[in-house]
Amino acid sequence: MRKYWKLLVFGVFFALAAGLAWGFVQVLSLQPPVQEPNINTRRAARVYKEPQVFAPMSAYKLEQGVFSAAGVKRVLVMLPDLGTGAWSFAPWMQNLKPYERHAVSYRNMLGGAPATDASLADYERDAREAIEKIRKGRKIVLLGQGIGAYFALKFAAENPTWLEGLILIAPYTPRPWNGVQLGVAQFLGQQIYNGVYSSAAASLDFWRKNFGNGFVAANLRDRFLEPYALKRQPFEFRKAWTQALFDPMPQLQNWYAALEKSKFRVLHMIARFDTSNPIGNQRILREDLTKSLGSRYHVAILNSGKYLSMDWRQAEGAKVISSFLENLSLKNNVIENEVALDPLTDKADK
Repeated sequence: MRKYWKLLVFGVFFALAAGLAWGFVQVLSLQPPVQEPNINTRRAARVYKEPQVFAPMSAYKLEQGVFSAAGVKRVLVMLPDLGTGAWSFAPWMQNLKPYERHAVSYRNMLGGAPATDASLADYERDAREAIEKIRKGRKIVLLGQGIGAYFALKFAAENPTWLEGLILIAPYTPRPWNGVQLGVAQFLGQQIYNGVYSSAAASLDFWRKNFGNGFVAANLRDRFLEPYALKRQPFEFRKAWTQALFDPMPQLQNWYAALEKSKFRVLHMIARFDTSNPIGNQRILREDLTKSLGSRYHVAILNSGKYLSMDWRQAEGAKVISSFLENLSLKNNVIENEVALDPLTDKADK
């Protein structure tokens, strides 16, 4: 009898172990389809340096969650990524002076409306209301970074006549996940979320470690990061965060396809050390858009991360955007490889 119990216990243990192993295989086979095992190491190894100290966003006019600066010729509207706000565009607000420019904050971000919970639909509503208030019937150049690019794509597909140009910074790429992959990703994502945002101290520590020596520390720690963290107001809400990272987002494919029928030009900016939207996926997207848009498509690949206006390549990012805004085109695509090699191949990207 004892022998059978041992066999039963062993069988249950083996089944659990096999299930866990299979789950990890599913995780490893998640998007991106091209694996990049060294991207996190390389991203962390980069030295976070600001080319200069930028004026805080308080230097710009604030009205209902939108920081604005006067200018001429183009109207540029910038939609931020998750966990940031209009303040993340401060470097570009300063370096794109010839243009009228507006940086939007979603609710409960710096300058945004207060909230106790938020979803991507709430953020989208905030972005849409800001755009409609800003453009006043004019054509605009819409810039979106990360989740901001997700909203920008949606607006471009639904209202192509709004735009004379579209700039996508580290945009989300199509995600052909199966149900099991999505379930595993969502489970792990909840654990990650709880680890980062479970308390004020954990949330603040996350930001200190990631952005401790640059623009945030110089301008925003005392009046934004620490007060919010101490009040236990997370920089991102669970609903919006999990939707952005772990929803299959099937509509993305349709929104990218809609660009083919549009008339405006598109600038696709890729951060080589972006762990959320890796260069492998961005390359696949780049190939697809090159085929569908032809001469209306331009690309810039910078040796940076995606946060805070392209991290340590802020000045270079601003230069690329300024060049594009001049005539809504780039004379030549910008592909940096003087320091970092392609994490996929260890060769210079071409």
